[in-house]
Amino acid sequence: MNRNRMIATLQATSESDMPWVFIPSYKRPHFSDNMRWLYALSREALDRVFIVVREDEYDEYVECNPKFQIIQIPDGLVTGVGSTRQFIMNYAIKHRLDCIMDMDHDIKYLQYLYGGRTKSGNKCSKHSLVRDWEEHPEIPQLVLQLAGKISRECFKKHKDVLLGSLRKQHFSQSPEYSLIKYQINKGPTPRQTKILNMRSIYKAGISMPEAFNLHGDDIGFAAEVLQNGYSCFNIPCLCYDYVDDQIDSVVRDPHNPEKNRWLHKLEYDGLQQMEIKHYLRETFKFPDGQYKFGDIDWTKYHKLHHSEPIVERW
Repeated sequence: MNRNRMIATLQATSESDMPWVFIPSYKRPHFSDNMRWLYALSREALDRVFIVVREDEYDEYVECNPKFQIIQIPDGLVTGVGSTRQFIMNYAIKHRLDCIMDMDHDIKYLQYLYGGRTKSGNKCSKHSLVRDWEEHPEIPQLVLQLAGKISRECFKKHKDVLLGSLRKQHFSQSPEYSLIKYQINKGPTPRQTKILNMRSIYKAGISMPEAFNLHGDDIGFAAEVLQNGYSCFNIPCLCYDYVDDQIDSVVRDPHNPEKNRWLHKLEYDGLQQMEIKHYLRETFKFPDGQYKFGDIDWTKYHKLHHSEPIVERW
């Protein structure tokens, strides 16, 4: 899709297309300093955004973020990131919210992709830049609106799809990405900007496995969705960038990675109890070969299930 057509597609959306956005945060009351795009949202868009914090931090978050709606988790109800994600799902179910985005609190930019060419003349996908924001501060809101519109279209057409996400800005240069509206059971594991089909998740009885309460909640929930016979999707034409988690992580210690091994082992051990063990790609490892980070290997998944990915183009 060329740039003009993408802009027209974005502008054809409205605030009511936005997913309900939940941003869980812990020990980062000034998180919105990294998410400056939040301040450019319209009042109607902000009505669809919720910051989720623990009760003992509620007052500090309110003081630092007076413009935003803040939901407090009752003391003792959650003990980790996994149970916090489950609290958000339970809240959405209780309030009958159909399509939600569970967004990490370190998302710096929300951008769109469009077709272009490299300096050498090869086709590629380009993403909107910070200077585009300066001229058009509404871009992040439009990206969220289009994300919600695409997601609901996907959920309506494909009843088995429960979970998705946008694409990371990094490695988003393939010319294919700007041409694809969404793809099912193909591409990156849903992370950081997860989009959930809450009506279907409720009907299916899908919940966060307890094994991933402290770590690995993203891939752990995707594994739970897949092994119950449901599907994942992503939106390649919309992307995000984030603060490096090696610098800004609450759980992991960037100064002593050896201390993090037990967290990675928790994730790995949990995944080995699930079907995903047959199609888990161990993307990054410690120098001695121990598990550090994993993704879904869709080629192995489709071979196991005798299935094919679905790609919906513009």
